[in-house]
Amino acid sequence: MFLALDPGETTGWASFEQDGSLDNYGQVEGLDSFSGWLELLENKPALIICEEWILNPHISQGGSRQETVQVIGVIRSYALRNGIDVEWQSPSRKPAGYAWAGIKPLPKAQHAHSHQYDAIAHGIYYLVRNKIIPTALERKLRSKRLRRLV
Repeated sequence: MFLALDPGETTGWASFEQDGSLDNYGQVEGLDSFSGWLELLENKPALIICEEWILNPHISQGGSRQETVQVIGVIRSYALRNGIDVEWQSPSRKPAGYAWAGIKPLPKAQHAHSHQYDAIAHGIYYLVRNKIIPTALERKLRSKRLRRLV
């Protein structure tokens, strides 16, 4: 299984089978809930795909508990203890992941629900880039060709 994560105060997740098919997805709110959720996963992932987070020096961070950084620490600890590699991805990969998945990001007004879809986009980006699955357009074109042959 591949596990894609969009870490933060609400962490989005998406699990994919070894063949690249989407198995499940959702969101976990809060650091403690996410830590418990991750530890209780029945199937340990073969690889974790995670959005990297870098502190922006142009934004004041005074007073922040840096929950995203803490979530990333939980992910790193889990991966190290379980011998799982982590593939870190820049947030700039999400637009391509969305396009390759054939889905659109939610509007900013629905940000609270968007983290699970961001995780899917990160997972799809990795799976397409590593030639595990085709893009949505490639699947559509293959389907059209197959229908013409029938």
